[in-house]
Amino acid sequence: MKRPLKNQFAHAVLSNLQHELLEKLAYFAVFKHPLRASELQNALRNYYSYERIAQALLHLQSQQLCFCFDGHYSVLNSVKDDLSARLSNEKNAARYFQKLPFYARLIGAFPFVRGVAVSGSLSKGVIHADGDIDYFIITAHNRLWLTRMLLILFKKVFLFNSRKYFCVNYFVSEKHLEIPDKNLFTATEIVTLLPVYKPEKVKEFIEANPWHHAFYGHFEQPISVKIHPAGKQRVKRFGEWILNNPLGDVLDILSMHITVWRWHIKFKTFSRSKFDLTLRSTRNVSKHHPRDFQTVVLNRQNAIKTAAEQRLDF
Repeated sequence: MKRPLKNQFAHAVLSNLQHELLEKLAYFAVFKHPLRASELQNALRNYYSYERIAQALLHLQSQQLCFCFDGHYSVLNSVKDDLSARLSNEKNAARYFQKLPFYARLIGAFPFVRGVAVSGSLSKGVIHADGDIDYFIITAHNRLWLTRMLLILFKKVFLFNSRKYFCVNYFVSEKHLEIPDKNLFTATEIVTLLPVYKPEKVKEFIEANPWHHAFYGHFEQPISVKIHPAGKQRVKRFGEWILNNPLGDVLDILSMHITVWRWHIKFKTFSRSKFDLTLRSTRNVSKHHPRDFQTVVLNRQNAIKTAAEQRLDF
């Protein structure tokens, strides 16, 4: 009975700012990613001066709720080792960013692609040496599955099914931009999206999900990449002209049925609810996250935050 009381007391003695700092630190601790004070300032729901944040962090440190090394903060006392890993992953990211423009232009050249953004680790400026570039893709209405099928076929045939620079796992159409999973994980992925093709479409998507402000009030993506002009894209326009008709409708629906049928076979042990969450498949949405990383991260964040609160000095 003592631990629940301790958690309740922790909630009573910490300010709202300190609570949110602890929440964000615990979230990024899942990825062993210590944060600077300026990064925390950018990640809060409300604006606080740097001085107030510094004072709040000092209080958390005094209670052993967070730790600091070389100007980086974490709720884990492994902050020194985690910072070393973060810096190493930033060096890896620099190499990936060099490859990014080519693949971004390549994806943008496919028929019915309306916007492309990088999500996942690289959108936070880090990536493991063997990581993948995750793309979030916005397509034309009712052409999502056909677009996806073309991209997957290209990856299998010309990239030998390599995901390293070409991991396309989340698609929405331009008329279905709202994301139903309204939580810290999804909000983080939304605000950190890194536009690489048609940034105006990516901005439209972010604005279609204003609920993210409940988690990130004024976030500004600190990373930017050079976006090259799309050019004339004659092949893309010709492909869209050929398929912008009932034949295109048939091929889109057929692509959806084939893909979902394969997923049901491959993930036959999934419950209906897990399939709908991790492999969401409607005419204008395709999500392929079979590992349910969202749930894993949020559960781990909660465990880290709870463990930190239990260190609170009475």
